[in-house]
Amino acid sequence: MSRSVLTGFVVLVASLAIGIGESRAVEDARPVDPRELLHRAFEKRYECDTRQQMTLHLRSRGGTVQEQRLDVATKIVDGNLRAIARFTHPPDLRDTALLMIEQPDRPDDYFVFLPALAKTRRVSGAQRSDSFMGTDLSYEDLERRRATDFDHLVIRPESLGGEEVMIVAGLPIRASSYARVEFAIAQDDALLETRYFKNGSDAPVKVIQFPRAGLRQEAGTSLPTRILVENVVMGTQTDVVVTKLEINPVLNDRLFTTHALAIETDIP
Repeated sequence: MSRSVLTGFVVLVASLAIGIGESRAVEDARPVDPRELLHRAFEKRYECDTRQQMTLHLRSRGGTVQEQRLDVATKIVDGNLRAIARFTHPPDLRDTALLMIEQPDRPDDYFVFLPALAKTRRVSGAQRSDSFMGTDLSYEDLERRRATDFDHLVIRPESLGGEEVMIVAGLPIRASSYARVEFAIAQDDALLETRYFKNGSDAPVKVIQFPRAGLRQEAGTSLPTRILVENVVMGTQTDVVVTKLEINPVLNDRLFTTHALAIETDIP
């Protein structure tokens, strides 16, 4: 091969390489769609059925720790989330149960069974901001998130726990006890942290962390086995440890009914 032909070949290869590099740079420089980012993160977090056993440690402002244990099952039924939780400890809470049924066009339905009264009561929309059984989680915090639940989305990069994340901030579209919510989303679309803000507050009033070390990633999902909830205003914390987790178990739809709630059906 002559020197001139060889030189031309080298130039051609170099030009192609530069072109590919520039193409990738342009692709990487494309703005990230915050709604699409939220959608992917929520899909990995919620789009599966689960059966779990949880231990909760409730830490008061003074440092006192209380322990609660409960069984939880979740299932997607007709595209909407249903969840049931039944306490197994302490004795005064044993068999107390919660049923949540997601509603696509209105606030979710909540029903609480109180064994001492042998009654099931409905949680009203005005009570969504109330504490769930003395924990730092409110009923609203337990709800499934969707990208369409938020508007005026803003995105920014941040470092969290030693890895680069994108913070997506949005304003709730539906009635909410929070004025703004921020989600920390990793490069693999895992949700690592949620921050809740009140009106006129630059600092979050509540922070829920899903530490990377406690994430279980399986079958396209990213589910936390450790959840740290900090009520910044009250100075209290709830540490949730998932001791058992099954992904996509076989669950009967009848488990997620007020009838099953009232007859104290165990979560199998």
